[in-house]
Amino acid sequence: MKRNTIIIITGLLLAIIASGFLLMRDTEKAQESLPPLDELQLKAYQVKTVIPVDVPIRFEYTGRVLANATVQVQPEVQGRLVAEDFNFKEGLSFQKGEILFRIESREFEYQLSAQKSRFAATISRIMGDIKIDYPSQYSIWEEYLDSIEFEAELPPLPEIHSQQLNYFLISNSIFELYYSIKAREERLDYYTIRASFEGYVNESRIEPGSYVSPQAVVGSISNSAFYEIETAVPVRDLPYLNIGDEVQLYNEETGIQTSGTISRIGESLSRASQSVNVFVKSYSEELKEGMFLEVRTHAYTIPNSITIPTKLITRVNQIYVVEEGRARLVPVNPVRFLDDEAIVEGLVEGVTIINEKVTKPIHGQTIDIEVKQ
Repeated sequence: MKRNTIIIITGLLLAIIASGFLLMRDTEKAQESLPPLDELQLKAYQVKTVIPVDVPIRFEYTGRVLANATVQVQPEVQGRLVAEDFNFKEGLSFQKGEILFRIESREFEYQLSAQKSRFAATISRIMGDIKIDYPSQYSIWEEYLDSIEFEAELPPLPEIHSQQLNYFLISNSIFELYYSIKAREERLDYYTIRASFEGYVNESRIEPGSYVSPQAVVGSISNSAFYEIETAVPVRDLPYLNIGDEVQLYNEETGIQTSGTISRIGESLSRASQSVNVFVKSYSEELKEGMFLEVRTHAYTIPNSITIPTKLITRVNQIYVVEEGRARLVPVNPVRFLDDEAIVEGLVEGVTIINEKVTKPIHGQTIDIEVKQ
């Protein structure tokens, strides 16, 4: 009985020892197939080497093209528009002094000719008195009388050196008639509407044959000698802008690339946007009134700095650098933010920075690097 028990116990012990030996062998094989612990913790990051440079700061704004001057056209006389010389259609260009349109003026011209006839008749009636009382002046006034033409502009009156003759002419209403005619000659010019500058018709509300009334707005014209681009500039940028500074103008849709100069800087500050209107003058013929442009100007330069993605900077103005294979947080000074980039100071040449967003803290950890210049 005892002998059988000892045999059973001995068999169990041998089985346990054999199982333990097999388990240890399998564990060693499994450990041999696993990578080193350090290798499991390493992650590759993109990095680049810092090379500080002088970074130019360029401001960019959106502006709208304005005509140099837009003038409403309002005739000062009434009448019907004639078809001849009608150049008042929207979009038509014109030169300074060119006729835009004319208003029928024949009736007014007939009245003016009749008034000149009365004036000539009045002079004719006093010629006898001039010949007797002022014989030295007779030939002068005779020549003047002969020069009057009813269809032409009234010539200037002869110079008068005698006070007595001056009184004589006043008493016979010569001056009154003369200046009344000159005033009507000036008014005759109102029937022909001419351009006061080079430009184009911005709006037209009339057609040949239309009837116009005094002071009625019939359209508008714009000066095309140059254009102004109006843009709103944040008040923080104003110290870097000056009248006369050159700026670049762009329109991506049309491909326009031209330039201009700052001509005016407003004094009124918008409470809502905290900005001031700045005006840029451009002589480019590619521009059109109402067009939107990108206005770009070089403001100043930040020395010994670099431009990096904003995502690299932590909330406390730090970025990750690599020192001896480990990630370290170092402080930087963001000088200016530009959309998704930032210009920072505080990094010396040769420092290696992690050039991608780090989603979890890795300060002090050993990392693998992927160099990206």
